Parts: sequence; structure tokens; C-alpha cells
Amino acid sequence: MKNLLKSLEVDERYTVLLNLLNKYGSIGYFSNKVSKNIIFPPVVIPILDMTSSCLDKQVIIKHWFVEREINYTYVYGENFKNYSEEARTFETFLTKFFLDWLIIEEEITFEMKIFAKELKFNELEAIYNFFDKYGDNPNEITRLKYFTKSSGNNLNITPIEYVNNISTYTGDFSTSVKGLININGIEKATSFEIQDSTKRVVNKLSNLPLWLKNNANQKYLFDMYIENNELDNAWLTLNSSGWKLTDVEGCLEVLTQKNNKNGFDDMVENWMSNWKDSSCFKTILEY
Repeated sequence: MKNLLKSLEVDERYTVLLNLLNKYGSIGYFSNKVSKNIIFPPVVIPILDMTSSCLDKQVIIKHWFVEREINYTYVYGENFKNYSEEARTFETFLTKFFLDWLIIEEEITFEMKIFAKELKFNELEAIYNFFDKYGDNPNEITRLKYFTKSSGNNLNITPIEYVNNISTYTGDFSTSVKGLININGIEKATSFEIQDSTKRVVNKLSNLPLWLKNNANQKYLFDMYIENNELDNAWLTLNSSGWKLTDVEGCLEVLTQKNNKNGFDDMVENWMSNWKDSSCFKTILEY
């Protein structure tokens, strides 16, 4: 996993966080392990189990062949249906990490100070002050530094789940649980990114990609896009619902032959090993 994170060019502090969790064990909502009990589409890279259930996970969303930024989110439960965007930068992720930890401990602990120091994160006091006043109220979370502006520039980095007006959103995620729809993001979306609250409207859009349509034959579409060398559309198709895992394996091998991006082989190897080492290998055959 650490090699995969490095090849993905994820902030190196993520590896520091994993090392700390291995040293101190479960912290807040986070476990110091990731169990291989659910197989996600290849775009979803599980990093940590949540302590409430090994079925709930913290993941990284990494798109290949498509110009989209990495983001961080949670997925819940065995019946994986949707994921959304909880953080667009590692600083935002750390902010939410410490806020969630404070919700459990209700005070700054000695371990929190160690984590903050090792992660070179200087917002712990500010996050505590926010928690003391607002708790975890999502309507107030943009008061926190890294839920609004990125360090060193003026880019609005608010994740889509905390945006109240889609016109202020500058990312490329497609929909939010609140029902917001980023029209410009639909053509780069997978079906798991379309929240239930938005499906009725999204299904009527004139620019709806073929892989998002009801009852899409994903394997047929994938083969068509590969033949036309449309690797971006092939990738988005592969990460939408309607696949047998045995077919996913073959399609990843096809994309590996056409890929020249650093880290893709690591991702494929990670996905393959997770699938074949998991209980899903003989029981859950599709997503």
C-alpha cells in the first residue's frame, strides 16, 4: 500500500499517518488496518477501516486516463452504492480526521498532539475551537481553513458535500448527497458518483454518457471505447455498475497494455490481490 501511495504521488504524510496508526492502534473512527472484504471498482483505493465496522472504509478516489484530481472520501456498508467527495486536498482530509477524533475524545489528547506534530499540521487548536463552538455541524464547516482555501493560493477547495451553491464549486465531482448537480462533471462521472437524490434529474440530461444510462451493457461499451482508443471513456465505463469481477480483471489487463502512467501497474496489482485474497473471490462476483 505504501508503494502504491508513493506511485500515486499522494502527499507523503499519508504514509506517516499509516505508520502512526500502526504504532498507536485504532484512533478515533479509524482502525490501523484495511480488511479485504469488499471489492470496489478500481478507481476506489481502500486505505483504512473505520472502527465502527470493517465494512466502512476511508478511501482514495484516483482516476486514470481522465483529467480529475485525487479526492478522499468514506464508503459505508457491504452494499457499496455511492461515494462522494469529502476532501479535495490532504490538508482538508487531515482537518476532518482531527475533527472526527475530537468528536469522540471531546478534548485535545496527548496522542492528538503527537499526530499533529508528526504530520506537520498546525491547525489542531483552531479545529478544537471550531468543535467547541459548532461540534461537527456540516453547515458551519467552511469556517475551517482548509475547507475553503488551499495553502498558498486563493482556489476554493470546498468539497462538493459542503457546498451550498453549485456555482461556487470549483472541483470536478458530479453530484452531492444534498442534491447538487455539477453539470460540467457529468461527462467525467461514474455511476457510483451519481447520488440517489440526483438520479431522477441526471437521467434526463441530454449529455448523459452511455455508461450512465439504465441497464447499460458496460462490457460492450468498454470494448467499443477500446477499439476507438477512447481510454478515458473506457475507464469511466469500467468503474460504473454492471460488471462481473472476472470481466473487470480482463479489462484491467487490456488497459495495462495501453497505459504509460506511473503507478497504474501498482493499482492493478493491488486490486487483483485484494479481490483474490478476499471473501468476495467466491461469493461476490460483480459490482
